[in-house]
Amino acid sequence: PTEKAYAAPDADVLAYNAGILNGDIPAGRSINASARRFAADLLRADIYMDWETMAALRSHYRRLHLLGDYSGTPFELAPWQAWVLANIWCWRYTDGNLRRVVNAVLQVARGNGKTTLMAGLALFDLQSGPGKRVYCIANKIEQANIVLDSARAMLAGGPHDCALRFKTIERPEADSEFHALPSKASSLDGLTPSLFIADEAAEYKDNVLAKLETAMAKRREGLGVVISTPSDNADGRYAELITRCDGILDGSIVDDATIPMLFGIDQ
Repeated sequence: PTEKAYAAPDADVLAYNAGILNGDIPAGRSINASARRFAADLLRADIYMDWETMAALRSHYRRLHLLGDYSGTPFELAPWQAWVLANIWCWRYTDGNLRRVVNAVLQVARGNGKTTLMAGLALFDLQSGPGKRVYCIANKIEQANIVLDSARAMLAGGPHDCALRFKTIERPEADSEFHALPSKASSLDGLTPSLFIADEAAEYKDNVLAKLETAMAKRREGLGVVISTPSDNADGRYAELITRCDGILDGSIVDDATIPMLFGIDQ
């Protein structure tokens, strides 16, 4: 492993995972399975948890400002948010050092801060190198713009190198852009996302998720994060995705590149 494997572990991430496993933190069947997977993966020799990048993520979020009732307050990650980010972003392969996760599925109830969490992650990717293309996609452009507008507002309180345009956030010198798009197949032609956030994906129609995954495959380290609230009426590609996530978590499907984070109450 590289030196990053030996950076100081994030105490909140480890404590949150341990709290799920020992029952101190109430969690459903899927999150318990995710916690068991996390603990087992820490023991693997072919991948490692990049704690240095986790520390960089914390520093990045602290430079952002919360919104609403806490407007102007630095964004301090809650333990569950840090755990989600570590799972999504910080696993790397020992051989070659490439990021492990290509697809992440975050299912969590409304009002838990997933929009601001994803807005912050979009900004982290946007600012992490040249040539970035970040997209938030939702059924309606107004919904997709919530993540973009949240990111714009979160940047306003501190120093940054982004140009806050009316419809985009850009880093012109790095040829990097953050866009909001509607979930219409015609809107996705020609995309090469370094990161896409598929918001309220349970509502998508047609083959939008499949098209996004194909577009992202053009990137060496692309990441797609599918986020939604739990749905009893999910169908199509999203329902297939949740079924696949269940199989990954129960061990019947082997897929090292997908991380399911399915919060919710067991039925």
